Amino acid sequence: MKHRLSTILAAAWLLCVQTTLAQPLSVMRQYDAKSGLSDNTVRTIVQDTAGHLWFGTKDGINRFNGVHFTRFGSYPRTSDKPLLNTLKLCPHITDENKIWVAAVDGLYLFNQESGEFSVLGIEADDSVGLKTFVADVCYDALGGLWIATTNGLFHYNELLGSLKHYTHDEQQPYSLPSNTVSCILRDSSGDMWFGTRAGVARYRRGVDMFDNYLLEHR
Repeated sequence: MKHRLSTILAAAWLLCVQTTLAQPLSVMRQYDAKSGLSDNTVRTIVQDTAGHLWFGTKDGINRFNGVHFTRFGSYPRTSDKPLLNTLKLCPHITDENKIWVAAVDGLYLFNQESGEFSVLGIEADDSVGLKTFVADVCYDALGGLWIATTNGLFHYNELLGSLKHYTHDEQQPYSLPSNTVSCILRDSSGDMWFGTRAGVARYRRGVDMFDNYLLEHR
């Protein structure tokens, strides 16, 4: 009986050990300005093809290689250069060395090799530019870049170098529901969705219009 009990206890111990070893280790670590981040307000995160993580903050962008942070667009408070107040990062669709940076004062294209930012200064067909609050950017299935701003929605065709501006028009029920566009989503079917102050809009590419799902006013 004693031998049988020892065998049962040994088997139970082995089972506990195997179960413990099979559990993944969960480690949570906090990174902040003391760790090398340019700012503690982190709004957006992407990963590039090399595996580096990029963090967009209120004071520039940061590349993390798993050990150290490298800052870009972050300047001393005594500098006369403006802060790069980042809202969204989006890797370039064809050039792995470039990242789109949506900021409170416009849209920038960051070149990892040179470490420089170039502003997208092109104007749309109605002579309106992107020197405004850019909340989000997202590519569609055809490679066009959609840009959400507080001054309507823009579509950028990089190959043609053209920019189209979409706005709300009370006389057009299939226009944007609002000029304040805050977010963009491409769904699994390739449809583009836009969140606005007045509701959600889905773009209909074939007719260049929007299906709107409006908020009810109470």
